[in-house]
Amino acid sequence: MRDPTISELRSLLETETAAILTGQYAQLDDLAARKDQLFQELQQAPRAAADLRAISRMLARNQALLAAALKGISAARLRLTALKAVRDGLQVYDQSGRFAASPVTRPDLVRKA
Repeated sequence: MRDPTISELRSLLETETAAILTGQYAQLDDLAARKDQLFQELQQAPRAAADLRAISRMLARNQALLAAALKGISAARLRLTALKAVRDGLQVYDQSGRFAASPVTRPDLVRKA
């Protein structure tokens, strides 16, 4: 007979994987509370080594996915900051070698042929 705690934890980890892959990060908070409960239940009785290895692999996969997601979010944030800086004006060196702001003019009307 299958261990219900292991089965539920595997299902929860698969749901967590799907949430990470689809960018539904708000779901992760809800899953974390239940995951903590299941880990506490795992400690109550001995479990099969094969089941624990499978859980460990799933945890490692989700950890790697989260790390990649955080790296991607950070890169996107940096890119948006750089784009905003360009939109607000360029930073250039003036004749004395100091940074100076150079405003960017945006035409109100763009004509296309």
